[in-house]
Amino acid sequence: MFSGVKTAAFMASAGSGIAIIVSLIVIGNLFMEVNDMYREVLAEMDEFKATTWGVQCALCLLLAVNRFVDLCIGRNANEALFSGSRTNIWCALAACYGIILVFVPPTLVFSSTLGSLFYDPYVGFENITEVDRSWYFNPIMGINNIATVSSLFVLYTAMLITITLKSMRSGGNVHIQISIFYQAALICLLNAVPALEYLYMQFFSAPQWLIAAGHFGWQASNGGPAFIYVFFNKTIQRNVLKMFGMKGRTATISSILPTSHINLSTIKYSESIIKE
Repeated sequence: MFSGVKTAAFMASAGSGIAIIVSLIVIGNLFMEVNDMYREVLAEMDEFKATTWGVQCALCLLLAVNRFVDLCIGRNANEALFSGSRTNIWCALAACYGIILVFVPPTLVFSSTLGSLFYDPYVGFENITEVDRSWYFNPIMGINNIATVSSLFVLYTAMLITITLKSMRSGGNVHIQISIFYQAALICLLNAVPALEYLYMQFFSAPQWLIAAGHFGWQASNGGPAFIYVFFNKTIQRNVLKMFGMKGRTATISSILPTSHINLSTIKYSESIIKE
């Protein structure tokens, strides 16, 4: 199961990195430009962003389901669903879901005036009244965001209750399960917050700072998981230290201390102490 999870995590991280780079380059160059001059670029970007956002929501929900099955149903059920190449199959289905969103027009359109993505291409131009703006509304993206956030709330609430009950019974590996729960919950929270922000922006007048926060939140949802893993996962911490040539500290014991009072387990304070 773990090899499949690692492969899926690598694929998701690589895709998120590509999405961030494309977003920064394209949106940075199109900000305050005239949309009519970049129709083809905007059309391709609209399809790209719809696909990546759909895949990201599906993978985030897949992570929550994986944690829910492991914590609330059992390890055997989790291995039956996600062991081996099964994880790759789930990721492929998530990719198919994102591709399907491309064929559900109209997609969100980039506004060079406000610097973000909206259903209405005339957002910010209140003096334009003869255009039927309802034609540009795409309910699929709204349903996607609401369904993602609602599902995450239900799944993580159930997991929180399960962990609380297990901790009250003093389960053996509860602290490990809590750490994994925090990692998955924070990753999905980074995805849920921009989903709600973008949904709010489509139906209500949003100040410029909220629009910018939504875009930064989307970037955090792509790059944040790497920092979460480094902060919580001791194995990843150890490998990152190795990558930068840092193998941990080594404690020294003064010779004036009585050796009869030295615990040998405290002398070797090196890389092995990081391991759980």
